[in-house]
Amino acid sequence: MTCLVFVPEGLYAAREKHLREAANERRKFRKHQEKARTNSKYMTLIVDGMTQATTQLPHFERKPSWVGKDQLDCHVIGSIIEDVGVHLEFSYKNIGDDANVVIDNVHKAIIRTRADRKAKGKAFPEVLYLQLDNVSHNKGMNLYTYLSFLVHTGVFRKVKVNYLLVGHTHENIDQVFSRFSMALRRRNCLTLHELMECAKTCYVPVPSVEHVQTVTDWLGWFEENGCMGKFSDISFNHAFRIKKAEEEPVPDPDGLSQPWLAVRIHSKLLGWRENGECGKQWAPRGGVGQLKGMPEGSPSGQDLHELDDKEFFGLEKILAGFRDNFGEAFEGGLRDYWETQLRFQRAVREGDREPVGFEHIDILEPGTALVSFLTVKLVLP
Repeated sequence: MTCLVFVPEGLYAAREKHLREAANERRKFRKHQEKARTNSKYMTLIVDGMTQATTQLPHFERKPSWVGKDQLDCHVIGSIIEDVGVHLEFSYKNIGDDANVVIDNVHKAIIRTRADRKAKGKAFPEVLYLQLDNVSHNKGMNLYTYLSFLVHTGVFRKVKVNYLLVGHTHENIDQVFSRFSMALRRRNCLTLHELMECAKTCYVPVPSVEHVQTVTDWLGWFEENGCMGKFSDISFNHAFRIKKAEEEPVPDPDGLSQPWLAVRIHSKLLGWRENGECGKQWAPRGGVGQLKGMPEGSPSGQDLHELDDKEFFGLEKILAGFRDNFGEAFEGGLRDYWETQLRFQRAVREGDREPVGFEHIDILEPGTALVSFLTVKLVLP
């Protein structure tokens, strides 16, 4: 017996439109990749996060019963810079998963690109193509203030941001994650160092790895200096262009023409309202100015997040499980690692933001200091 299912015409049309948009986003990403390969004026960067359940510690090829659900979460963020390479960042939950993490990843990718271009005797690119997943912390006002800052200071002439649609997010960075997951099926990784070493064996070209212990508080820096604007309906769009307007910037309320007002964010699809009170008057062509001023000084480090009670007590159970089940084999570097983790997390819970075992990293390094890096056009002599 054949069962016929009738799909409403409107629903079918919506599905076809969604598939066309997803296909267009993939074609655009491929186009950006090719431009970065063949023309040094362009930089293509894709950033994504790996499923945390895959990289929990301790990781066993065959998980013993004593481990249960008590494992230490380890977050992995991957990025691929076309013609530069693959980079994987490992961090505990103390770092969090927000817009500051995304911006830090982009910022460090720019620094790596600068070093790579300098080593190859090539000029720094003029245009940045940024590809992200369509999730909330990838669409924050924080991120667009930072990208507008890059354009205003002349690091890039133009920035384009594209988002892969929900349900269609598998791209080349996911191939890296897949190979890493398959490598983990065949080996035990009981410490973060072993996890990072495994990552370096799973893909060609070999990924560079980094243990991230501190993140820049970009949000706090922008808010403190009052330079972060706000616009509505950003969630409805998934293609943006940031560049300086050709016409003179609009004067501010005091009658002064400020240069940062010329940096405009344009929607390539729907557009948006200036604010939630504008009704449905979409403005895709004029764009909006997200950067409301130039921040002074340099940003500080973001406070470390603490594990909640369940996560912390789970860490204590892991340590007890190693002692009970490994016996004399639980010694040396393995024992030091897990005991250090317990001391570290206890200190964070007690309010210590730089506990023993925390390696402070100057946010202005590596490479050039933030201010000089963002206020000088990076063209090699």
